Amino acid sequence: MRMLHAHSTISPVLTRQCQVVTGGEMQVRVLELMSLLCAPTERESNALLRALYGSRFIYSSLLHMISSSERGSLSPIATFTTGQQLTVRTVSFVRNGLVNPLKRRPPSAPDSRILMHEHGHSGAKNEQCCYIELLTPTQEGFTLVFCSLDAAEVTAGKAPPERVVALHPLTGWLTAQPTQDDPESLRFTFQAAFTGNLPGGCDFQVAHNRLLFFAKRVCRLEKVVRSQQRQRDTLPGRLWHVLQKPFRAVGVSDDENSGGKHHNWHCIACTRSFLPTLSKRWRRCGLCGYRICASCCSNERVAVYNRYMVALLVCTRCRECIDERDSGIRRGMSGDTRYTGVTLHFRAGR
Repeated sequence: MRMLHAHSTISPVLTRQCQVVTGGEMQVRVLELMSLLCAPTERESNALLRALYGSRFIYSSLLHMISSSERGSLSPIATFTTGQQLTVRTVSFVRNGLVNPLKRRPPSAPDSRILMHEHGHSGAKNEQCCYIELLTPTQEGFTLVFCSLDAAEVTAGKAPPERVVALHPLTGWLTAQPTQDDPESLRFTFQAAFTGNLPGGCDFQVAHNRLLFFAKRVCRLEKVVRSQQRQRDTLPGRLWHVLQKPFRAVGVSDDENSGGKHHNWHCIACTRSFLPTLSKRWRRCGLCGYRICASCCSNERVAVYNRYMVALLVCTRCRECIDERDSGIRRGMSGDTRYTGVTLHFRAGR
């Protein structure tokens, strides 16, 4: 971990920056890793992030995707390299933990009371990042560059601002290229930085903890690639799945084997937790199958291929996605078939 301090006349608490850098080798091919990171649908993207971040991950929305094959529809100013993919996403995480006000703090820490006050407020909320990323193939490998966005610049796929802390401003990149000795393995470098406090963004401590979390989990990409390869190569029965993954029996399941229902512990719309007890405060969205809060869904009259009309409980995330698709805002999502033939007619009531 490398710490940076900006030189400014403003209080140091408001200008503290941090950066993480990690690297190493993975026993996977460059194309295998690039294919994993180019998840073309929101379902595949969520499966990847869940495998990578575990129970700390809540949900991710894939808002826009533009590949180099669609560059003809862009403005003449925009330039794309062959194979490039530009995406806009939102992702939410469970907070790292509440601050213990009785914890002894070192007397030498600058402005420790202010830091504790800032962290005490932001630590009570979950965290959300709205970001844009660009994946660019290189001659031998690839580069993935990302930058967080102000939540006000994103119109859908995000939790209410009063429920989350915005992970902003963050920037970073991931590079990968094959090793000289073994083309079956690659060398990677991951770098990410928090560039300082901005209005509406997170504080130094939240960014510090989350960047460390990202750096540690990047090293799990090799394990995720291997796991997906095993799933493609073998099709074990339900009993064998239970023996391999016993915790699935108590509700921890992945997208591939959930039967269309997801046993998430947080509302995907507002990130509110359903624990410690799964009381009937939650409902289940009739379209995506995720658990949501009763206040984050509504009864809708849903038309399927303009032929069948059915009343379904629809979460705010699905409603936003369908509204964007119908208004023509959602771009480059041809691979996502979740809402094919689905149209919302009018609300049947709350």
